[in-house]
Amino acid sequence: MRRSRILPLLVVALAAAGCQGPDLARRTYPRTAVPAGQGPAVPSGLTAETLRLIDPCALLDPAALDQFGEIAENVPQDFGGCRNYMTTDDGAELSFTVRVGQSAGGTDAAEATKTLAGFPAETNTVDGACFVTLLVEEPEPDLGVELQVGLDDGDACEPARAVATRIGELLRAGAPRRTPAAGSLLPLDPCAAAGE
Repeated sequence: MRRSRILPLLVVALAAAGCQGPDLARRTYPRTAVPAGQGPAVPSGLTAETLRLIDPCALLDPAALDQFGEIAENVPQDFGGCRNYMTTDDGAELSFTVRVGQSAGGTDAAEATKTLAGFPAETNTVDGACFVTLLVEEPEPDLGVELQVGLDDGDACEPARAVATRIGELLRAGAPRRTPAAGSLLPLDPCAAAGE
């Protein structure tokens, strides 16, 4: 009998607690910063605007690709991409695809564990393909230039790191930029155009 009275009271108490809803009170917490010198310095002068105008095919330097086999012609891809599908000296298929202004998926310069040509760099592998992203600090900490390399047989990250290093050198030296034609969408910020 006693148990039958406690159970309804417990249900009512739990329901009342649920009606209070989540605590939405605003709270502030002290800010934390990465101590100076923790992350590699990012070369300045590269912003979203300047990245959009860089010629991505100029970053796939034939001299850098040539060491890995018989190179093909660079082919533009979308607004900020370029690819080169080549073959190694052993006849394996080797592909390089560069994308300028690519998001690094939330990784920022302070979290990067490697440096290539003075840029904080992140390397990841997905299904045998190797992705190397050179991170740019301005205007977003996770914006950069991504190189994707696919290799039929062998370690795709070896050529990826070598060519990404050359891309970093070209970026630091002032990579060739495109001159947009009148009315071109190239200089536009896609996020601003979409109203975010």
